[in-house]
Order: sequence, then C-alpha cells, then structure tokens
Amino acid sequence: MEASHAPSLRRLGSILILAALGACSGKGSNAPAAAPAALQSGAVQTGSVKPPMAQTASNEFHYDDPCSLLEPKEVEVALGAALGTPPYRGSNVNAAPDGPDCIYQTSDFRQITVNVTFREGSQAYRTLNLTKKLLSNAPSEQAKQAFKMDDGSELAGEWDEASLMAMNCCIFMALRGDQLITVDFTDSDASLRQVGALVDAAFNRIDKPLDLDGGANVAAAKVFLKNRPAEVNPCTLLSRAEVEAILGPLAGPATARGTSQCQYALTPKNGMPRSAELAFDWRLGNAAFRSDAHVRGLAFMALGVKGKPQEEPHLAPAAPGDPWERGGQFDNNFVAIKKDVRIQIDERGGIDPSQAKALVAAAMGKI
Repeated sequence: MEASHAPSLRRLGSILILAALGACSGKGSNAPAAAPAALQSGAVQTGSVKPPMAQTASNEFHYDDPCSLLEPKEVEVALGAALGTPPYRGSNVNAAPDGPDCIYQTSDFRQITVNVTFREGSQAYRTLNLTKKLLSNAPSEQAKQAFKMDDGSELAGEWDEASLMAMNCCIFMALRGDQLITVDFTDSDASLRQVGALVDAAFNRIDKPLDLDGGANVAAAKVFLKNRPAEVNPCTLLSRAEVEAILGPLAGPATARGTSQCQYALTPKNGMPRSAELAFDWRLGNAAFRSDAHVRGLAFMALGVKGKPQEEPHLAPAAPGDPWERGGQFDNNFVAIKKDVRIQIDERGGIDPSQAKALVAAAMGKI
C-alpha cells in the first residue's frame, strides 16, 4: 500500500531512537499577508497550462484547510518547477478530501507536504521534540532565538519556536502560539531557507486564509497520480537474456523480494559466490536518497569522523541517452532517479562499475 512508503511515518519513528538536530527560531513582526521577497523573486516558467486551482463555493474561508495558506506559485518557486496538479489535501501521501496535509507535486512527482495543526499545536510540537529532552539535547532558550544556518546567517520568521525534526534533514516544524506548521521537503531540492519563507508566509495568512479549497482538488489529483510508474515485481523488468548480456552467465533464475529488490546470482569467481542486486523505491525515491545521505552523515559524526550531516546531496543530471533524470555514484552504489523512482545497485557484489551502471540503465529504461 502507498501508506507504507510515507517518509513522515518512517522518519517520525526514528526520533524515538536517536539524537535530535538543533532548533531554530526567530520571531517576526506583524507583516502583511503578501508573499515574502524570497518567494517573489523566483518566478517559475510553467510552459504548459495546468488545471485551475479550485475556489471555495461560498465566501467562507477554509480555516482548517492546509492548502489555504500558500499560493501555489510560492511553492513552485521552492520546488523549482511548475505543479503537475493543483495542491490537494491528503494523508500519508494519499489524496484525501479531509486530510491534514496539503501536497504540492510537480509533473515528475517531486513534492512538498505542508501539515497544519490549527489547534493544540503546542502539545504536538512538544511530543515531536520529546527525544531531544530525553537525551538532554533540548535547545536552549538562546538557541531558539539565534539559530544559525549553515552559511552562518539566522533563520527567522513569524513563529515563536521552530526546529528540524530529529534525525531528519528536511522536516521543518514551526510553532506560533497553539498553531503548528510542519513542512516535509525531503522529496524536493528545496532548501531550509526557502521552506522557512513558506512557513513565514503561511503564518502571516493563518488568521485570514486564502479562499482556496484543497479538498476540491482531490479528484483531479487521483487522475494525475495514475500517471506514476506502476509498482511491479522488479525481476519482470528484464529478461534473463538482457541481464546476461550485461553481467554474463547467471547461476540461476532471478529472485525477487517483494517489489523492492531483484537479485541475480552470478557464477562464482575464484571459488567465491557473487551476486548483483537491484533495489527499488517506487515512491518518494528522491526523499529516500536525500534522507539516506543525511543519516549517513550523522553516522559518521557519531563515529567521530569530522564533518557535518550531508543535507544537500546531489546526483548529476542525465547525460544524453541516459534513461534517468539524475544518476551517479553514491558511496558504494550506483543510483538513478526518474519520476521519483529510485533504482540503485551495490557494486560490492562482484561486478564492476560499468556493469552496475549498465544494469541500472537497462532496468530504468523499462520504467
């Protein structure tokens, strides 16, 4: 089921285990509801006509609609691309007319998710930050008021307190009074500064939301989401002949592990068994890559390796003829992403890098 792929649930569980990231905060003035300059300065060229954003059927505002706090064009700036479908309400990445999330998704299924707790947000915020307190790593009052970005500048906005969720690069939580806004931008290339600007704009509108109805866009979203690559048995993508043309003779038939892995047993070399295993993320592949890179950085820090969490990993854009949008080496893997599907292979299984790249290319070419 799609809900099993939801990064927010997977990463929320991690905060009950490991240490937290630093808190960030700053309290802004009572600015007007217009978008901040950081959002206004980066207009996105759409190049295609999109379905219109649904408006409310009456003059009543949707005070509990998480899609009513941001203009779609503001989020397009952070995503760096036009939306593929109007913003829609959802829950655990599934479209739902009364869902607590607003999902902003591009045509290649990259997304930013905004969750709004209009009441009792302070309790939810304290719960989400419980691990920080249990591990005596709660932010000090001074840290709340002077959070420093990686570039040394301060992140400030129309909130009382804010933080990144523990063990995550890209889930930003901001609290003002009893209202909580949480933005998961892991499945995008958006920066924390861009997301901070979005949250600032949302808080400036939260008492008088825009006349927009995210629930009315759910039907269109469900049609749009049917265009995502279908999740299939990964061993059915390539025939044995196609695999052997890349890897050489196989020692047996391919073995699937659900829809997430396909293992190819190779003939032994120097008496040692060998195998090649393709791993698939059919949903939120970019989020998985970005999150894995961040956790890797934290692990190195825990082992005493100098450096900081790798919050902004990048894969090279596709070269002419490549069947992916972005791809390249990461650690011991060759990784490729297309339409938010990630395929990767561990090169330590007994194949050389050129074979690893060719096998990923062959599989991605079928998607």
